[in-house]
Amino acid sequence: MPRRGRPPRWPTLLLATSCGLIAANIYVIQPINASRRLSSSAGGPIPILLALAVAALSTDAVVFLGAALPIGIGSVTVQVLVPYAAHRAPNAARGRVAGSVMNGLMLGIMHGRAWRASAGPGLFPDRAGRNPYGDQP
Repeated sequence: MPRRGRPPRWPTLLLATSCGLIAANIYVIQPINASRRLSSSAGGPIPILLALAVAALSTDAVVFLGAALPIGIGSVTVQVLVPYAAHRAPNAARGRVAGSVMNGLMLGIMHGRAWRASAGPGLFPDRAGRNPYGDQP
């Protein structure tokens, strides 16, 4: 049972986990780009371009809106979740809650980068079988 003035922990944990997973997703896609010898500027928008292609090729409004929805949601989610968490928290706990959600964001960034450096090259070698990251393990 939460104490008076202190919000329940599960919404903060859910928002922090969501921010972390969204941020990690940015780094998880990078080995795929590197294994195909795509620059960061060329490979970065691949997930968005895929969703846009589905939306552009759709002949039905429902399919178009279904493809456009993840583009809109995914593009601003982290920037909305942190202020949302702070807004929902009581005044006395606002800083703690915003810090916890930012902590989840930073953990997602660090774990996504670690995955990219360790598991990514083994899972996605370039076409010649070489590690696209040079001497990294």
